[in-house]
Amino acid sequence: MHPNVLRLKLQPSVTDSIIQTILGYLPPVIRSRFESAIPEWTIPSQLIVKKVKEKWGEEFNREKAAYAQLEPLQGIVIPKLFGEVRYENTRALLLSDIGGACLAMPEGGLLELDDLRRLLNEAFAAFVPFRILQQDSKLDSFHLIGDRIMCVDLEILGQEPLSDEDLYANIKCEVNHLVKCYEEHQDCLWKDGYITIAT
Repeated sequence: MHPNVLRLKLQPSVTDSIIQTILGYLPPVIRSRFESAIPEWTIPSQLIVKKVKEKWGEEFNREKAAYAQLEPLQGIVIPKLFGEVRYENTRALLLSDIGGACLAMPEGGLLELDDLRRLLNEAFAAFVPFRILQQDSKLDSFHLIGDRIMCVDLEILGQEPLSDEDLYANIKCEVNHLVKCYEEHQDCLWKDGYITIAT
């Protein structure tokens, strides 16, 4: 994790635990309405607090706005945003802890390159209807969650009006760059003994 990103574990009360259990049995539509009406009772016990970096106020505002714009993707391609809080006299975003394995860590460095390319294309394609391009091409901005990749950093997004052709060309470029970085990273992990090649 980065110094400005912290994991927060809440200790739920007995009432909270009972409500969480009941919510688990409700149909998704009713559960969604309940979560919208009383969000404080549906916040998970493990969260991420992402503090604004020094002199990054503009990027923080852009990231918060991006979460609002990409609300339909929350919990699917990006973490859920629960709101803005103050932590140690600093603005911070309260986000869901998506877990999984960061692509920059050994646990996230085990994909075949073709699988990585497919998963990245699927993740980037989710942004297309919003005319947004995720442009923070670093492996630590992406987590492998089961059979999908989620983006955990929305500070740097390209939102210039692009034609479909230009948008898809940019996605291809971003994916190619990330796959190349991943391949080089896998090679380093292998040389350093963090991963082995199965025979």
